[in-house]
Amino acid sequence: MRCERCTEIHAERAKKHGATDEQIAETVACAMFVAAGSQLSWSDVYDRIIKEK
Repeated sequence: MRCERCTEIHAERAKKHGATDEQIAETVACAMFVAAGSQLSWSDVYDRIIKEK
């Protein structure tokens, strides 16, 4: 995640092993949702920072 070149490499390898463009797009979408979800735990940190101002 957060590495464009790594994503390209993994997509190229997946295609070599028979993955379709649709499957790769779905996988990227899932990774994006997982990454976004991992940031939710920080929301209370942001709330505390904003309240301190």
